[in-house]
Amino acid sequence: MGFSHLAAKQAQIASVLNPQDISLMRKMAEYQEGAEDWKDALETHANILGKFHTSNEAKSQPEAYLPLIDLFSFASCAYAAQQPKRAITACKQILDQQPKHSSAHALIGKSLIFLGKEDEGFAYLNQAVEISPDMEEPWIALAESQLASKTPERAIQTLKSGLTAASSRAQVLLKLGEIQANHLNQSKALETFQNAVVAADAEQVDQKTAFEIQYGLGRSFYNLGHLEQARITFKNLQEQYPAKGKVNAIYGKLLLDMDEPQEALLYLVHVVDQNPLDVEPYLQHADAHLRIGDNPDAITSIEGQCVSVWAFIEGSWKLYDPANPGFSDLTTMAPGYGYWIDVSEACVWDVP
Repeated sequence: MGFSHLAAKQAQIASVLNPQDISLMRKMAEYQEGAEDWKDALETHANILGKFHTSNEAKSQPEAYLPLIDLFSFASCAYAAQQPKRAITACKQILDQQPKHSSAHALIGKSLIFLGKEDEGFAYLNQAVEISPDMEEPWIALAESQLASKTPERAIQTLKSGLTAASSRAQVLLKLGEIQANHLNQSKALETFQNAVVAADAEQVDQKTAFEIQYGLGRSFYNLGHLEQARITFKNLQEQYPAKGKVNAIYGKLLLDMDEPQEALLYLVHVVDQNPLDVEPYLQHADAHLRIGDNPDAITSIEGQCVSVWAFIEGSWKLYDPANPGFSDLTTMAPGYGYWIDVSEACVWDVP
């Protein structure tokens, strides 16, 4: 379970204890979105809006006033939850209060295109760019929709225009790098991600954007065969985000490619736990075990009596089970660690 899932559960408990604390509910929605629990996050956003609506009625205001930040958070979450009609409804409430809200125009445009109404959708997206050409978001939304319409060249050109017009660049560069990488232009993608790293440092971007830029940079290094540079990038990312499944997956695969199966296994086992329905991590996990071999030489002298071996490594418990070596995540014994060896009877362990 990732940190966002745990944080969301803790915030949910706190919200039950403090049901009127809207700031706490906003934090819970943020954690739920971080864990990609879009259904729960959307329900939380709806509850927030409900509290404001009830408060307005209690004060007998002629028209219910809903904060734009909460309306847009609800709309964005509805789009992510693949409920575009609810996103459009919320965005139109925003435009009733603030007709030149470019983000609302952009989100309506994306939602309409999702519903198959391309001409109407692109009209809203182009209007968003005209209202706020200095913002990154409208350019990115337009490019994403062009990409969804299978016109990647137009999307790339849109983002290049955004780099010229927008006052910040990191998120535009991130999207441009992703498109270049997905269309097999790895050299250009690497250059774009390197520029994005520089821009992100200067602009102090949010954590999610910083993560995706570093991930894209590492993936470009990897795809171009620069394995040592990819290793440094992914190792730093894994240390910062140990629960991120896609980092553990690509870092484990990279280590296998570098013929380091013992090290790879430490990360691949997390991927198997986090994505039990994904076949590829199981194959890589099995490949790592085959390269290592089934039984650690260190316990040969007590092989008949050994029930299990435990060790606490890099913040989590690892297990070697002689009865199921293929599913064990402890595969070697090394100096500097403590080991708990469970045996079926008194015996002498000859340390090799």
